[in-house]
Formats: sequence, structure tokens, C-alpha cells
Amino acid sequence: MTTAIIGTGGLGSVIARQLASGGETLRLSSADNESARTLAAQIGRAAVVAAGNRDALQGARAAVLALRFTVLKGVMDEIAGPLAGKPWPGLRAPAGRRVRPPGRKTRRPRNPGTPNSG
Repeated sequence: MTTAIIGTGGLGSVIARQLASGGETLRLSSADNESARTLAAQIGRAAVVAAGNRDALQGARAAVLALRFTVLKGVMDEIAGPLAGKPWPGLRAPAGRRVRPPGRKTRRPRNPGTPNSG
């Protein structure tokens, strides 16, 4: 299987190395192309550097967004087209923040009344 890793800083590089050690093929993308090239060279044949975030998704069956929260929404907006209609398992955000996959509308609570008591 091929996985796109978008973000090759501390977290992204650890995830990439672990996946590659398990036999995963990787497509790396980073705002810092030198970081992506260095990581790909360290990993070897299992990793290639993509031309950009959307290119990293080509042929990938999974994607890891290892990004600072401040850039996450922008990257999600950028890659929304190729990911439309695909599942977003395990989407996480820092405590107290909500991250909504691109193209999904915010849902209102069904019963916005008083909280449960007891």
C-alpha cells in the first residue's frame, strides 16, 4: 500500500520511518522540500518526494497530515478535491479545537436543550 505523508518535520518523519520499516511505500510532501528530500534519502527506495501536496495523494490509499495546527486548514482546503467522498478516520485536533473534513457542513445538535442531569 502507498501512503502520502504531508509534513516531514518531527512527527511526519517518525511516522514515515515507522511505516517504511513495515514495508509501506511513501509519497512525501513538505513546505520544506529539502526536508522531504533528506527524509526520502534516509528511508531509501520506499520513499519518493512528491511535487506538492496534491501530487503526494496520487496513488496513495491513505494520507497522514503531520502538520502544525496553524497550517492544517489551508492544506485541507488545498487537497479537498482529491479527497472528496473518502473517509477521514482518526481525524484529530488539539484539545478544545474542532477540525471538519473539507466539504462537510457543520451539523447542529439534534436536541440543543439542557444537558443531561444525573
